[in-house]
Amino acid sequence: MQTATFLSLTDPLCKGNQLTHQNKAFVIGDGYIGKYFHKAYQIAYENDATFITSYKNDSSYHFDLKDPQLNHLPIKSGQFTYAFITAGISSPARCEKDPEYTFLCNVTNTLKVAKTLNTMGICPILCSTDYVFSGKTGHSSEETTPEPLCEYGRQKTELERLLKKELDGNYILLRLSKIFGREKNDRTLLDEMAYKLTQKETIKAAEDQFFCPLEIEDLISVIFKLQAKQFRGLIHVCGSEKWSRFDLALSMAKYLQMKVFLPVKYYWVY
Repeated sequence: MQTATFLSLTDPLCKGNQLTHQNKAFVIGDGYIGKYFHKAYQIAYENDATFITSYKNDSSYHFDLKDPQLNHLPIKSGQFTYAFITAGISSPARCEKDPEYTFLCNVTNTLKVAKTLNTMGICPILCSTDYVFSGKTGHSSEETTPEPLCEYGRQKTELERLLKKELDGNYILLRLSKIFGREKNDRTLLDEMAYKLTQKETIKAAEDQFFCPLEIEDLISVIFKLQAKQFRGLIHVCGSEKWSRFDLALSMAKYLQMKVFLPVKYYWVY
């Protein structure tokens, strides 16, 4: 995947100097990316009336992709320019196990929300994935024809197709690789590996699965810049270094000074 130019979260861009109130956004979905962006938007807009939805029933702004409703949310006419839709089912294993339900959430209802936002004059920001590619060839660009091998990749490919067909270009679609943080217990890529290593658990780490990890703060900087520039369409956003999951796990083990056993398909900590 192509790489993006990054800014630090401490850059003035993230404090509202360029991300003005004319670029105001709210967040749909309270997963890792959603919560982080909500905090960043609060900083950018100086705590002025941005909000985040949650699938939890006791949430003030309840939202569930099984039955997506927006009419109860505090959205006044002309108040928001963007809505970042981070809600979705991103587990490839779950998509394989339950393709019908995950398709409903990841494609049918996500498209429905995006179209509704468009009718309200709000540009949706959505996430796609590098799983839309087969991985047989590297250095894919936005013009490369998708060739997904798994159900999750097929769902995102279909969402990309429908957005292009039905939203008349008024959206931002981010093809992401792995997003990670550096906080303990954030349950992202590095934290998960470190935890399993220290607990002497098995890590499944393919030698031929490559990605370009991107830190969450860099993702925030990129999206803020896209908002400020009023970008529309599809763009690849990823880190500048390519890693295999196997090499990344080995590097983490070395950093933690852990001894590992390497069988043919997996490596085991002892």
